[in-house]
Amino acid sequence: MMTPLVSHSLLSLAAELPEPPSFAENSLYQVTGLLVVFAALGFLTLAIKLVGILFGAVPASKSAPANSPDSHASDSEMVPGSVVAAISAAVHIVLNEPFRITSIKPLPSPSGSTEWSKEGRRQIFSSHRVR
Repeated sequence: MMTPLVSHSLLSLAAELPEPPSFAENSLYQVTGLLVVFAALGFLTLAIKLVGILFGAVPASKSAPANSPDSHASDSEMVPGSVVAAISAAVHIVLNEPFRITSIKPLPSPSGSTEWSKEGRRQIFSSHRVR
């Protein structure tokens, strides 16, 4: 049971609470939030486009590495820079004299998947228990 003093303090506290917002006030609050989010996204989009335009205006260097888009390789034949560095290091160790890499082309994988991926799948499937 509640004592009259406790019930009186709870009632006075409840009486001081503000009225809940109306549907129109809730809707206005949500629409304002959406507009702020869309404005921020629009600003970020414009900033990214501006940076792209600024970087596009910078002239490219005269020398093009073996895996640059200016070389004769198509986009599907691009080789990552880490692979170019590894191949260059291996050629330097083997030849031990000045050299120039003119092109690096990846080998096409048979039936769309490499032997390494097949071996990885085999190991994963063999690690599962048969029930």
